[in-house]
Amino acid sequence: MTGGVAPVDFAALADALVRGALRATGPDALCAELGRAAVDAGLPVLRLHLSVTLLHPQFASVSATWMRGAGSGAEIEPHDYGSRDRRPFLASPIHYFLTEVLPARVAAAGGVANMPVDRAEPLRFRLEAGEGCARFEVLSEFRAAGATDYLLFGTTYTADAPEGLARDDDPGARGMIASWTTDRPGGFTEAEVAGLSRVQPLFAAALRTGIERHIAATVLETYLGPDAGRRVLGGHIRRGSVEAIDAAILVADLRGFTTLADRLDRDALIGLLNADLAAIVAAVEAEGGQVLKFLGDGLLATFALDPVADGGAESSGAPDRAAVCARALAAASGASAAVAALDAERAASGGPTAGLDVALHLGTVAYGNVGSESRLDFTVIGPAVNEASRIEALCAEIGAPILASRAFVEAAGTPGLFRSVGEHRLRGVAAPRELFAVVES
Repeated sequence: MTGGVAPVDFAALADALVRGALRATGPDALCAELGRAAVDAGLPVLRLHLSVTLLHPQFASVSATWMRGAGSGAEIEPHDYGSRDRRPFLASPIHYFLTEVLPARVAAAGGVANMPVDRAEPLRFRLEAGEGCARFEVLSEFRAAGATDYLLFGTTYTADAPEGLARDDDPGARGMIASWTTDRPGGFTEAEVAGLSRVQPLFAAALRTGIERHIAATVLETYLGPDAGRRVLGGHIRRGSVEAIDAAILVADLRGFTTLADRLDRDALIGLLNADLAAIVAAVEAEGGQVLKFLGDGLLATFALDPVADGGAESSGAPDRAAVCARALAAASGASAAVAALDAERAASGGPTAGLDVALHLGTVAYGNVGSESRLDFTVIGPAVNEASRIEALCAEIGAPILASRAFVEAAGTPGLFRSVGEHRLRGVAAPRELFAVVES
């Protein structure tokens, strides 16, 4: 014992972190597990907080906070880009640590590579004595709640300049911070501070395994779609590994985009494209569809056929084709309406417009990995996909923003929603196909 304080079993904390690393535990679960392990090991932790940078299209970082006595879990909070320019962060001890303390330490050590990883010195405020409370409002709040001591650690994940960790616009600047707060009179002992300093690199490493898996899942979902992303992350990466699935197919394309590309500057063109594609994707995902790929100024989406769940004659697992087609049609109509609304807004201010053409088809497709040995694409292929693309190309010629195949219309079971526009030849398809436009309400 030191000064009447029993020694902390830091080996138990290390074991908890190793288990978390092997499971690639997420930040909220890891924070809660470590907080509970610390208390069980004899460390009187009142609050444990972590924040870690992400590689995410929407969020720059995520934080997790565990409080003793506030339940078994940790509260997680994502932070969007630009959040580090707002007053709460600018007035925090974390901002001070990242922008002043850590860069000074790196400079003194001659670079990140020269900083010791076995003993991370914390930024410390003895709250019982009022340290930092006048400068940082949050520390004053902690003290008012009974906190006596506050330790802040930081670890960088790259050899880039760590001052970039305080910015949202540097994707190469990555790392984590952790703060430990106690309410024990007298605060942390020197032995406890030293022990936490030794634990900090392991904490950062354990957190990184979970974050890297989260980043991988986010990137795959962003670029491949939710289902395809999960399959790839789950190990479905062998070339030629495909399965036959029945699906409603939606192909959408912005009409007249090539002409717009010739007369608009880059920023205006990209702005229009992003706005329209976002509207189309939102309509597809709202109806349970999956966008598999963007095709320049268009996209390919599928709606996998679901088993019926009403207990009827087909409840043995047969697909409810009508329900799936209804969702695909709703997505097509929603996308068309959304793009039309955007065009109306742009036209009102003298801006450019681009209509939307959508094709709906139904058939069996090959779903999985195709490509070369070193470059694969997880997508759908097959004659049904090709036909859907050829149908979309006829929308402008026929003068119908949404065209559906006979296979789709028959499966939908709602003939009153469609009108035949006759048989048409599809490029690369031997026999003509009867196509149907949506009846305007």
